[in-house]
Amino acid sequence: MLVQQDFGYEIIDKISAMVVGLDVDNRITLVNTTCCAFLGYRRDELLGMDWCEHLFRPQDRRSAREFFVQTMAGEQCSDAVYETVVLLRTGEHRLVCWHTSLLTDERGTVTGLLCTGEDISRQRRLEDTLRKNEERFRCFAAHISNIFFVFDGQGCLCDVNDQTCAVLGYSREELLSLSMSDIAPVFSLEKCLDLLQQEEQAESLAVFAGQLSTREGNIFPVEFVVDVIDRQGTPCFVSVVQNLGRDI
Repeated sequence: MLVQQDFGYEIIDKISAMVVGLDVDNRITLVNTTCCAFLGYRRDELLGMDWCEHLFRPQDRRSAREFFVQTMAGEQCSDAVYETVVLLRTGEHRLVCWHTSLLTDERGTVTGLLCTGEDISRQRRLEDTLRKNEERFRCFAAHISNIFFVFDGQGCLCDVNDQTCAVLGYSREELLSLSMSDIAPVFSLEKCLDLLQQEEQAESLAVFAGQLSTREGNIFPVEFVVDVIDRQGTPCFVSVVQNLGRDI
């Protein structure tokens, strides 16, 4: 949606997000207090400043200018989103997600861009940490010789290792469509749910005997060792299973 450049600083300054206006030469024509505080500059220092040249890293300037030119030329959608690293006055680097809208005059001629930004540095670091933890978790699970699986509070299987697939005779995809009740006839989900009430305690493991059933219906005795983990922000259960059978 095209935005008319007929607003005042008093309105812009009420917005909690960062707001920057750029002219056709990529120079700052307006900036709100939130953005000034974030960047570490006074308003009068930012006004007239070349946006890409002074506030982006050297390796990012070319792509930023290309995005600016393409957006001004209508080659990007009018509400395009752009993520880039911004240089603060302190020298710190922060990742910002910018939402852009075209600015026009009364004749409809494009006069610049209005950009609203959000600092997503912490969010991206969290996402990267979760991804790395997931990779380490999968590597760990793949090298465990025991049966190993993860299930949620409803008993649905969320992850399994290769040993689980081999012993039970299912593919990974098949197991992830099943629940604990499908492979463990007398499994006590209630004992696992009790762990959620014990997370603050030093000891939160549950160890109990049970059974597992293969795809062919063969049932063998096992010992479950279950603990609570945080998986992508959701409490789940991880279980290492000791096969007590002899010929499975």
